[in-house]
Amino acid sequence: PAYVIERFDESEDDEYMAGLWRINFDHYLFKKIFQFFHFDQGTLSFEDTSDILILSRTGMRMHFYKYFNLTAQWKWEWDPDPYPGDDRSAPEYILSVGVQY
Repeated sequence: PAYVIERFDESEDDEYMAGLWRINFDHYLFKKIFQFFHFDQGTLSFEDTSDILILSRTGMRMHFYKYFNLTAQWKWEWDPDPYPGDDRSAPEYILSVGVQY
């Protein structure tokens, strides 16, 4: 179980008990140079089953030069009742350089 708190500037805040699922998977390929990853999380309200929030990230990370890595990922968020002015589905394509210790 989870407790969701949604705070908004211009509309009514929302709080509710929810069910939670989460998947966090990664797998190294080619002598630990490439790393495939997938993260998925969802909450489903116990009060209103049409109130569901989903966050998903899938991508590939390439490790190079000591602690540096290059990551290409697809991020997707879904909310059937979004904040006014927001989309219910928000996909993003992200390319980043990072440091991993």
